[in-house]
Amino acid sequence: MQRKESDSGRWWITVCLAVLWSCGGGGGGGGSTVLSGALIEPPANQCAGCSVGGQTVTFLALGQNEAPSPLTQASTDASGNYVSSPLEAMLGGRRAVIAVASVSSTAGLGGVESVSSGRNVKNFDVHTQIACQAAVDLTKGDDPNDPNHAVCGGTTTTLPASSIDDTRIANLEQAAAIIQDRVNLSSDVPHAACTVILCTFGGATTASAECMNGNF
Repeated sequence: MQRKESDSGRWWITVCLAVLWSCGGGGGGGGSTVLSGALIEPPANQCAGCSVGGQTVTFLALGQNEAPSPLTQASTDASGNYVSSPLEAMLGGRRAVIAVASVSSTAGLGGVESVSSGRNVKNFDVHTQIACQAAVDLTKGDDPNDPNHAVCGGTTTTLPASSIDDTRIANLEQAAAIIQDRVNLSSDVPHAACTVILCTFGGATTASAECMNGNF
């Protein structure tokens, strides 16, 4: 069925916001690749006016030296639960995927997954959103004109999307969890993500609390 022009416009606005904020994962079993889970509503002091019910979740594939490319979308129910349509045909062999939803006019919430065939289940909260942004920065490259550029390592050297595997994602999320209670989703995610990159050496290892708290 042909997409109406107005619907197409809303789709690309959502994609642009997703990349701007970009910003789940256990998998298992055979069959079509499906992503599911829930958006976990952040505390009000970290996300003023945020709501996880009735939101659009956009799924995008990571790529090297380029913005994440859109795959599909899903809607959350009143409790924030989401289920994607089958993604296998859209992935084209790619496995590093981000998901993000606009949960307020200024904040996104999502995460990053190295997906496998079958049902992949992951919930998204503040620490997964930080790790998601870090994964995008590591593959797309950070902006030299961004004030967080020096924190990100002062370089635009990037990693291939295939390097964003379960181990690297776990390291990024471990670091993000140390500071998640102090991160405002509307303003702090870029700096938090770059601190995660710094303290995990690009996701290669776990981070110390001293490094995370000393740099954020």
